Amino acid sequence: MTFNESYKVRFPCISESRKGSNFAFCKVCRSDEKIAAGGGNDITNHIKTAKHEANSRAESAAQKSGTLTTFFCWENYAAINAEVSFTDFLVEHSVPLAVSDHAGPLFRKMFPDSNIAKQYACGQTKTWHVVQTLAENDAKDLATCMKHHPYSLATDGSTDMESIKLCPVLVKSFDPVLGQVVCELLSMKQSTEQSTGEIFLISLIMS
Repeated sequence: MTFNESYKVRFPCISESRKGSNFAFCKVCRSDEKIAAGGGNDITNHIKTAKHEANSRAESAAQKSGTLTTFFCWENYAAINAEVSFTDFLVEHSVPLAVSDHAGPLFRKMFPDSNIAKQYACGQTKTWHVVQTLAENDAKDLATCMKHHPYSLATDGSTDMESIKLCPVLVKSFDPVLGQVVCELLSMKQSTEQSTGEIFLISLIMS
């Protein structure tokens, strides 16, 4: 079976998947679920899983606690800086964000006399929002830099070995803050088409 628009009405947490019509994307779990066999029944079964229920509770708790902007209104900016710094570390080293659920307890155990460790409260859900916010800010800063300084674009694509091909768009420009030429990732597009120059040129234009 294939994705049906009615699924988005029946299941508000479900949307189209980039993997194709035989999949549905769960916005709560941020995962692509296969629905080729049962369609709506497959989605119903997914929503009943322990994973989805746990993610739903975490999302509800985050909404009740406030938005990321609320988190950044804390008086203790040292703790916020620690949370952002550790999030940067996770992203830089490709560490699963689920690790952040254990970071706070670990830091308090390692540094029992630290006020920053005591106030560290950045679990998986909050870490994900921090990553999204940092990525958006970096993209905006890079776009602003491109408007005022010379730059060049480069892209390439993965091979046809996988069903989804990645099309990274890299920008080489002059960073006035660092005072040097840097190469940064602007976007990472996905495509189910063949890895041809035409396909990736379209992806580049869409970026």
